[in-house]
Amino acid sequence: MPPQTLFIHPKEVDRIRAQSKSVQLSLQTTEGTKRLTQSAHVLRSAAIHADLMADFSLSSPQSSDVDVTTLILRSPYPPRLLALADLEPMTLSDLRMNTHHRGNVLTVTISSPVVKRTESSWVVVRDKNEGTDDSHGDGDGERLELYLHQALHEGAGMLEAGEVFHVKEPFFTLNDRGEQTVRVNHPSDLVVAEQHKLVDDPRAETSASSQIAMARECLDKGRLTARKRAWAEAYTCYTRALRHATAAADSDLAGQIRLDRAHTAVKLGRFDGAREDALGSLPHIEDSAKQRGDDSKRYGHAGAAAYDLGDFEEAERCYVESLRLSPSARIDAHLRNVKQRLREQETGSYDFKHIQAALSKSSPRADAANYFARTTVRCSPGRRRGLFALRDIKTGDMVLAEKAFCIVFAHGAAAQTALVYDERDETMRAAPIGLHRAVMQKLMHNPSQVERVLDLYSAEYAGVGKKLILQDGVPIVDAFQVSDIIARNAFGAGGGHFGSEGEGKGEDATRASAGLWVRASYINHSCLPNVTQECFGDLLVFRALRDIDAGEEVLHAYDATLDLDGRRAAVERQWGFECECALCVAEDADGPELRAERQRLVDDVKRFVKSEEAAGAKRVAVVRARRMAAALGGTYDGVRYRSLPRKAIGEIQAWLARAPVYR
Repeated sequence: MPPQTLFIHPKEVDRIRAQSKSVQLSLQTTEGTKRLTQSAHVLRSAAIHADLMADFSLSSPQSSDVDVTTLILRSPYPPRLLALADLEPMTLSDLRMNTHHRGNVLTVTISSPVVKRTESSWVVVRDKNEGTDDSHGDGDGERLELYLHQALHEGAGMLEAGEVFHVKEPFFTLNDRGEQTVRVNHPSDLVVAEQHKLVDDPRAETSASSQIAMARECLDKGRLTARKRAWAEAYTCYTRALRHATAAADSDLAGQIRLDRAHTAVKLGRFDGAREDALGSLPHIEDSAKQRGDDSKRYGHAGAAAYDLGDFEEAERCYVESLRLSPSARIDAHLRNVKQRLREQETGSYDFKHIQAALSKSSPRADAANYFARTTVRCSPGRRRGLFALRDIKTGDMVLAEKAFCIVFAHGAAAQTALVYDERDETMRAAPIGLHRAVMQKLMHNPSQVERVLDLYSAEYAGVGKKLILQDGVPIVDAFQVSDIIARNAFGAGGGHFGSEGEGKGEDATRASAGLWVRASYINHSCLPNVTQECFGDLLVFRALRDIDAGEEVLHAYDATLDLDGRRAAVERQWGFECECALCVAEDADGPELRAERQRLVDDVKRFVKSEEAAGAKRVAVVRARRMAAALGGTYDGVRYRSLPRKAIGEIQAWLARAPVYR
């Protein structure tokens, strides 16, 4: 079994299927019934116990056995599109089982520690007007579960971002363990209530001077935490400071705060916000040396954000302006890098040796640009859309080079692979759930990137469509839609499609590297590919396996399994289609008995190659290898395979090429 293979016993699959059907049956029989009141005290005790057990498991030595996480993907539903102001308040007592409470908002207060599981985080909540203490006796409580995308930004969980939350049009249901819960799948459905307390805080007077004092206090705290590299906390402090400065109508102070927040936003991957903060208060009337220096920093932060988004033209413009306002060796070096990226983008001229040498475990991302000039996306007959060559491409030449939109590496904390049971088709698939979290986070933080990702194929579920929707200041991103996009389009960091044979060799099966490359996702499958791929960190490079004519579709193999039945099953399970390329048609015509005989010979070859070193092999071993090659060749019909590759012979032919030649 290859290192990347995730295996689950059929009995465990049956157990998960039975568990899923049991929950579905319970939901059908209780749909619309009144919620059962639960003791907040009992739930809180359960949460505390679960939190302690989670901490214990994290601190315990890891078992040598592979512990595969299994999840159940429930029926998808779209995120809520209404604004908070357009929703009617409701309480826990109003909840009905297996119901989406349309037109309502549930406001709750957290009343327990956050329990973090692989698939979800959950807390005990109570109605906001009941508070968090038990001075009035043991009150009513409920679970609030946030699935998969717990992170709000680096270092902070969404359920840890406040005490009071609004749940838009709450979905009350049973979780996978059969426990009643308010389930949140879409991050935009859960809104953190305002924490700055401008009205409730005793110091929050209406005078401008008080607002300015509080703004400076928050600004100082933000700068202190930023010096400690506590970027998430610093960002929150700057945001609160900006609210006070805005309330005081102090534009100069607000500009200073936005300058500091822009730097922090870059560190957190909030590149859209960084550009907006950095350039939002330009130009300035005052032309002092200090103001020019601050504006130079603003353009520098905006350039850094544009660079990380791959917008090198904008990065060049910002860095040039930064240098004009205030000469800086650091900015000058950044500008040289930008010019190199622009050359790569325009000409495809990469220094791959330098790129490879600069990669390390601590710095696994390549500093490089995309190269798309030789290809275009357009409709592919019978295949929706595909990638096509714009010009003739010679064998070995580069077809495409692309930086990952988002990637998680096996050695990083974000990597997590699970087996997901999809209730829609009752199929179990390997899924890079760590990548799902990372993509959702990047989209929520950078709305400018939403449409290019949502444009990718996402199976039958259309979600909220492909256009950006903003509501209550945040993008509405459908988590189910993104999950389907990743399932159909993700690559392993070794270059193969996620879930393909041989991808991610040497990695823990439960923590495989995976990434999403948007342009490369348009390349369709064929068992007769005309390109091969390799990875330089997060830079995915495709080269022509043979001459590709202008107008010809670019194709690569999603799965390289030699056995037709195994290959077809993998493609159908992971990507939802059946390959009908010429090779599959020819192998299908061979019949099951001949394919079984060919596979037996392939297994013999694998054992032989493993036991016999080619270099310096004796005559008897070489003769045996020649017989194996001839036997495998005999399983191919000369007419049917006249112009098709005979892939099963490849390994033994490669062995013979390295072995001595005996006459």
